[in-house]
Amino acid sequence: MRYRIVVAGYSTQGILHVKKNVECQDSTFTWKNKDKLEAYVAVSDGAGCYKHSKRGADLCVRAPVKFLRSNFDNLFRNPNINRLLVEYIQNILREFSEKEHIDIKELSATLSFVYIKRFGKTTRYIAGNIGDGAVVIEENDKLSVLSHPEKGEYANTTYFLPLSDAKEKMNIYTGELKGRIGFLLFSDGAGESLYIRKEKRCNEIFCKKIFEWCDYYSEKKVVKILKHNLEKGLFKKVSVDDCSIAVLRVSK
Repeated sequence: MRYRIVVAGYSTQGILHVKKNVECQDSTFTWKNKDKLEAYVAVSDGAGCYKHSKRGADLCVRAPVKFLRSNFDNLFRNPNINRLLVEYIQNILREFSEKEHIDIKELSATLSFVYIKRFGKTTRYIAGNIGDGAVVIEENDKLSVLSHPEKGEYANTTYFLPLSDAKEKMNIYTGELKGRIGFLLFSDGAGESLYIRKEKRCNEIFCKKIFEWCDYYSEKKVVKILKHNLEKGLFKKVSVDDCSIAVLRVSK
């Protein structure tokens, strides 16, 4: 039986940025190849203290796709994947900063991503997270946090690409899963609803609901539901920050 892969994502402007007339500094990106055996989702949150962080977030969510697609099998068990991937992304950011004549720090952003590749009944994945975003994983109806949000040394700070310590702060995860699986990625704004910080666990009710949308609806419909909930639903009531969600679902 051929499995169905659904990818969807959406970002929305937070209340504070609406009041200040500042653009949404979050970014999401989703991709799926034509034979539907490989897929990718990513979320990035641009650092609010930098003028061009939105452009940095846009670059960060897109940067890993080509590299992971071309080198997935070699990277899957490569102990140097952190260094190789971060250097690749930083080179893209550096080229852009030089072209636009801006300091590369102005492109600072977090990054959470998942890339999957199907092998028969098995799904292999490479996931990464740097900063205060999070990655939730579901395998056969069991939810867990694959990567927790990480705060910086000082209050209200976190870790960003393209800073010099990004290679050490980028957490990489690889694995093989079978059956129905899912990955849910979100920025810290959406995390106010999807992640229970005191208990360091995901909000299972909300996370499962998003996976259920993927089981019953088309990708376009899932994006519309995400858009509605982020712009007018619970997320808007809970967080004043920009909010981003990306979901990848493999089901029968």
